Amino acid sequence: MLSLTVLVVELAGGGAADRLVADLSTAHAGLTARRAPTRGTVPHRRLAALEGVVTDLVAFLEDTTAPEPEWVPALRTAFEDDPRLGAAGGPVLPGAGLSAAGAGLLFFDLGPFVRPDYAGQDLPGNALCFRTAALREALAGADGVRRTELLPALWAARWRTRFVADAVVRYERADPIGVSAVSQLHQGRSWAGRARRAGSMALGPAALRTAGWPAVAALR
Repeated sequence: MLSLTVLVVELAGGGAADRLVADLSTAHAGLTARRAPTRGTVPHRRLAALEGVVTDLVAFLEDTTAPEPEWVPALRTAFEDDPRLGAAGGPVLPGAGLSAAGAGLLFFDLGPFVRPDYAGQDLPGNALCFRTAALREALAGADGVRRTELLPALWAARWRTRFVADAVVRYERADPIGVSAVSQLHQGRSWAGRARRAGSMALGPAALRTAGWPAVAALR
């Protein structure tokens, strides 16, 4: 069984991160859960939390989310089945505790990942799990753990990525940072800029589709 560390970034506050760490630690064998530092941007907190991780796999969650019971087994199985799998993630769906407004923002921010029937190959921005060795290789020169930088780096190094439909995570409370029109617009422009610098859309049309209309608008 592959060992796993889950690093929890605090966004909601109010003890949510501590509760998520405790729940994960007691629910799964071979799993270590701990909180990420609270200073800096979310990508920098993830990077700082990565120091000292020695497990086979490392995953990132935010305290606004709650993974379903099959999240850990589904991810472990995916990595065990493919030695060249570098990153995996699954659907990020609205939870029962999320308001209608929060669910609407989540749909706007994550697009297809809130569709239960989504079967694409792209990965959501949070709730990602990495093979630790692949992540460290992809992080060379990076100043934070960001999906838009890491996935192209993994592909360039011949690591594969996979969308795991059974690895479901649910948003249970509003995210004051990530679920916003501003973050979505920034993500779209980021992908559009990378595609433009590459001289084509070769970085991955699925990623541009996920970024949604901001990517299309930024390319015009």
